[in-house]
Amino acid sequence: MRTPGYGITPDRFVRVAHLLPRQRGNVAVDNHTFVNALLWMCRTGAPWRDLPEC
Repeated sequence: MRTPGYGITPDRFVRVAHLLPRQRGNVAVDNHTFVNALLWMCRTGAPWRDLPEC
């Protein structure tokens, strides 16, 4: 999976993954993707509805 320039790399995500709740059941998005989405929103100031598909 390619991490955009504004996202957190997989090796850095491992360092914070223990702080997030464990995923259970059928989830649409993994925690790594969710953290990258939050970082993108903080960086751009865009609302959640404007989050790009990638």
